[in-house]
Amino acid sequence: VAATTFDRTGLAGWRAGEPGVLKLILRDRYGNEVRAASALFTFEGRASGPGGVAVEQRANLDDGGVLFEFKSTVAGIYKIGVACVDTDEVLPGLPIDVTMLAGKISHV
Repeated sequence: VAATTFDRTGLAGWRAGEPGVLKLILRDRYGNEVRAASALFTFEGRASGPGGVAVEQRANLDDGGVLFEFKSTVAGIYKIGVACVDTDEVLPGLPIDVTMLAGKISHV
């Protein structure tokens, strides 16, 4: 779990009513990438902020990682994280603060 990394570029420009994406790149203790289908641990996305957040998880078929989609309709600053369900360990470097901008479907 400690060697697992994440890519937050899918959260840049996140707008209310649209999904913001956090990509998890699973790695073993030696830093080698591990496909989600072969992973020993299960992860869950967590979010808190001014509005309720729906979180959807799916495998990234391109590289075997895991994608977490966060969606809300209330603009503001959210705390986004991913934890290992098996150990309840939050991944290093998370949670992060992410600003959701107003969108077509938004409440401020």
